[in-house]
Amino acid sequence: MVDRGGYSASNPNSLLIEVLDRWLQGQSSESRPALLIKSHAWESVRVGLGNRSGGSNLTGEEFFYCQWKGSHTIFALAGHPGEAQNLATEIAKVFMYYATVIEQELGLNRFVPVTIGEIASVKESKENYAVPVTVAYVVPDAWTLTPDAPRLKRIVFTPTDVSQIISAP
Repeated sequence: MVDRGGYSASNPNSLLIEVLDRWLQGQSSESRPALLIKSHAWESVRVGLGNRSGGSNLTGEEFFYCQWKGSHTIFALAGHPGEAQNLATEIAKVFMYYATVIEQELGLNRFVPVTIGEIASVKESKENYAVPVTVAYVVPDAWTLTPDAPRLKRIVFTPTDVSQIISAP
């Protein structure tokens, strides 16, 4: 069998990457290193007044733009505190080295590892230690509002003889 680098029951030294919610539901990684990923809240950041970025007088379209700031924490879990610390440091380095590539591939304005946290024992596990690594990113968001009907381009007034209107019986 070819080892593709992912977790397998036959290779206890492989690395398991899971979402934190799934791990907390009882599918823990008791004896192998693991990465658990937790998403945090996103915050909308206005770039201009009312997110407006322009418009077209001819079509009536309005252009808008904002940015979303967000972050994820990756928990490096291992059976020994030093192993968890080394795994977390390597994760942060990979994110730092490939930040430009990640930004380009995902269409981000910014991607940066922010912190490597302290070593802590995991309450839900008997023999694991965790080190959190937090990454932050900025996602651009642009949209256009297009009116259903075309804009009124001009109004034409034709002069009328006022005396005809006034003298009418």
